[in-house]
Amino acid sequence: MPSIPSVASLFAMVFFFASAPVAAQLVVDRTVLEFSPETRAQTVIVGNSGDQAMYVTTELNESLDPESAEPTLQSYTDPRTAPVIANPRTMLLQPGQRKQLRLLVNAADVDKDRIYKLKVKPYIDKVTLNQPVDSRKRSALKVSVGYNLLLIQRPADPKAEVSVERRDGEIVFANAGNTNVLLKDIRQCDSAGQMCEELGTNRLYAGEELRIDLPKPGDAEQYPVQVRVFSHDGMQERSY
Repeated sequence: MPSIPSVASLFAMVFFFASAPVAAQLVVDRTVLEFSPETRAQTVIVGNSGDQAMYVTTELNESLDPESAEPTLQSYTDPRTAPVIANPRTMLLQPGQRKQLRLLVNAADVDKDRIYKLKVKPYIDKVTLNQPVDSRKRSALKVSVGYNLLLIQRPADPKAEVSVERRDGEIVFANAGNTNVLLKDIRQCDSAGQMCEELGTNRLYAGEELRIDLPKPGDAEQYPVQVRVFSHDGMQERSY
């Protein structure tokens, strides 16, 4: 199972400090972005919905084997060698302000998906950890929420070759193609489409196999598994 989620994850940095809480809230308008040889640039709108100014920084990582149960991540700190360039790398957002974050794929064309994760997070300064709080000052909890944006660089000729098999009380999805698909709203129902059990959502990367235990032991005619499959060329509703 890949560690990169089908939608970008949120993360939080929590600190105790001796002052009033900072009310700056980071928001983005998109969390999954796709690139191709024809579309090498994308834009994300980053905003501050709070009432105090906020610095925002970016950090790029690449999943070298997203189909693995424990993917290996490679970090890029030098924009001259990074496969994706974020411009600007840092920005100052005033309360209510929104700015464009431009992303450009700087890597060569690929014959199989490259998967990146761009961390967009507030920059926290003047925070001292593990210090006693003066009883004369108010202590507060500072929570800073950031985003992990999923960036997908698809090949020029993307092909998702998804096979599905039910056996021994489980359903197995396998992708032998060169690009990922999103398996959304997987669920098992009865033959009338009722009494459904939700089985989640998962992005199936090229070369990955996904196994899901089925709550109902019957065959596909009695208890079909329904899923919406999103690929590079659209969406299909399927039943297995």
